[in-house]
Amino acid sequence: MVVGVLVAASIAALVAAVSDEPESKAAVYPLPAANGVGTGSHWQAMSSSSRRPAITYLVPSSQSLGSYTPTVILSCESVSIGVSVRGFDPANSWPQPALETRIGTAERTGSPQVSAAGEKPMLGYRFAIADEVLEPLALGEPISFKFNGTTMDVPVIPEEIRTQFVERCGALVHPGMRKRGAASDRVY
Repeated sequence: MVVGVLVAASIAALVAAVSDEPESKAAVYPLPAANGVGTGSHWQAMSSSSRRPAITYLVPSSQSLGSYTPTVILSCESVSIGVSVRGFDPANSWPQPALETRIGTAERTGSPQVSAAGEKPMLGYRFAIADEVLEPLALGEPISFKFNGTTMDVPVIPEEIRTQFVERCGALVHPGMRKRGAASDRVY
């Protein structure tokens, strides 16, 4: 009986290890080398996971030569797109003033959460994955953020990165649910 229990436990552990491998873990891409190659600001994929796609806009760090600071992070999970932006100074108020995200003519506004990490705090919030946002993103429309009277523009995401990001985000939500107001976690 003891041998049977040990064999069953071994099989269960093997099945759990095999099923936890490829798709459930996000691939993290290394930052550019500090040898002077790729020293400018640029977009980069953070995760190629089909469940949690994420991309980031990296800017050379002012505090550490050869390292990069994520300035914008776009990520998708469940039915939401998460936006995190570094570069704005949080206001001395609660809740924080609205943070506006604009992709082409699509606009999403929400009250951001502040997280202290790195050189400056990040402001972030989530809104529903919707065709109204994914379509201009796929077309390479300009992206800007506005907070407390200050506007920040970021370069267009390179086509290969944005195409994969948009496809993976769109795949998280049924096409009928990507219409304005159809999904939860919406900010309009």
